[in-house]
Amino acid sequence: TDYMTRLILALAGAMAISSAGAQVKAPDFAYPKTVAANAEKTLKAAQSRGDAVGELRALMELTVARSLVDRASRQKSYEQVLEAANRQKDKQMKALFQLYASEVADNIYSNNRWQFNRRSMPLAPRPKDMSEWSGEMFRTVIDSLVREAWANAGAMPIGKLEQVVSANKLTRQYYPTLRDFVGSEISGNNSVSDTLKQRVTKEWAANQTEGTAPYYLLTAKQIRNEGLDMDQTRERMLKAFEDANDKYNALVLWQYINVPIPIDSNTEKYYTALQQAQTVAKDSWAENMIWNKIAQIRNPAVNVASEEIPTAGVPFKVKLSKLSNISNLELKFHRFVTRDDFENSAFNGRTKAPTKPVETITKTVNMGPASALSKD
Repeated sequence: TDYMTRLILALAGAMAISSAGAQVKAPDFAYPKTVAANAEKTLKAAQSRGDAVGELRALMELTVARSLVDRASRQKSYEQVLEAANRQKDKQMKALFQLYASEVADNIYSNNRWQFNRRSMPLAPRPKDMSEWSGEMFRTVIDSLVREAWANAGAMPIGKLEQVVSANKLTRQYYPTLRDFVGSEISGNNSVSDTLKQRVTKEWAANQTEGTAPYYLLTAKQIRNEGLDMDQTRERMLKAFEDANDKYNALVLWQYINVPIPIDSNTEKYYTALQQAQTVAKDSWAENMIWNKIAQIRNPAVNVASEEIPTAGVPFKVKLSKLSNISNLELKFHRFVTRDDFENSAFNGRTKAPTKPVETITKTVNMGPASALSKD
């Protein structure tokens, strides 16, 4: 789950746009033709009064509504947004339109990525019909658009874009400026080339102050882009949180820290760090996320396996491993005469009542390396 609030660029779902100081009513996309007709009127009015933000808002609504009626309309929307981007005299607004144009192109590409990537053809000339492009053509265009967006984006406060950005307290904390947001979008886009992502991330980092919310968001993205495995990524994220001089701003790192499951000897340090995070996360956007991770560690867990295939009338061994948060364990053994008996039983998610156990064994067990984690 992405706990961060993002600019609404996806071409699916309703646009729930809000801000700390104002509420912008989202259109009802259950009636896409009505939304499209209203957006057309709003677009013309915004253009006539030179309202760039209002124009982008209308284009976003129009793009979503059209795509719900006819997915082929996305090329028309892309061309319309691109034309609007080229008309913008203000560099900041040009950056926002360019970013949105890249997202529309990326949506077209991502929805049929496999087919586009199969095509091998020269980059130029590009067919007029985007459905005939290759994957490399899409990636080249997306790179070009976000490169220009990055060059144009500046220090405009994100709160000034409340019609098209969910400019709430959380957004302002982690994306205080348009440049922060554009940098974040580029660094997290899988369709952008690694070379460009690395360049943007490096330039973005050069302007961040240690301890600020954008600094830790950027730290998380840098670690994610290092190509590490899950365990290495988790270790790097945890170390970044432990070293953070502002634990509240660093809570964003926990979005990318998967608690070790099954519990192992390294889990204690995650639990200690989570307790720190829990203290600073109280009544914040991250509180539920931290609680869920703590619950994962506290949950009873055990692996049960037979060392051999059980045969009727022949004793067999059962191996218990990776025990955590368990003091007493009860094992119930059931006999299934046929495979169908098991397939139709409650053990396999069916409604048929389970058979009575042929034997029950109760054991008092050591909880294993995570025993100290049982606090309740």
